[in-house]
Amino acid sequence: MPTDMGAAMRAMEQRIDDGDRANSMAVGVWADDPAAPGIMAIVLAGNLHTLYVSSRYRSKLPPRALKDATDAVVLNAYLACHDDRQRLRAEMNV
Repeated sequence: MPTDMGAAMRAMEQRIDDGDRANSMAVGVWADDPAAPGIMAIVLAGNLHTLYVSSRYRSKLPPRALKDATDAVVLNAYLACHDDRQRLRAEMNV
């Protein structure tokens, strides 16, 4: 641990920069069926980047079932992004 204030500040700034980098690099991807996705979500840096819902699903699923399936996929993509962020932070010792 640094003993002078300048070194302590630089060490703290580096940890913050590493944490920001981990947050910006985190990715979460989830699909309802990986082999033939009907709904897929991609979360980058904690933000929903892409949401794909196939026309097959949109035309055949009742609205409530489509909403529930979409919500589940998006939620799991966010959880996958969170897990990736934790992995990156651990690798960076943040």
